[in-house]
Amino acid sequence: METADLIKQAYVAKRVDLSILGDWIDAQLHLKLISSKEAIAQRTYVDAEHLSQRAAKPIAAEPRGFGAGTSAKKSSAKKKKKS
Repeated sequence: METADLIKQAYVAKRVDLSILGDWIDAQLHLKLISSKEAIAQRTYVDAEHLSQRAAKPIAAEPRGFGAGTSAKKSSAKKKKKS
């Protein structure tokens, strides 16, 4: 418990393997820094915040590269021109 601040810094710096114990909320619960009700409340808040951030991001452009941009309309138009 004395090193909780240091542990939090490691989580913030993304230096912790989440497959071992889980995220920072799980670590706080394990160290008994928060109750299970507080953990659920924090997780609900974090999930809602994450979803709102994802919704605010612009939609990515269509990928480029091999096969990109070839839709059914384009390929059928090419076939009609060849005929």
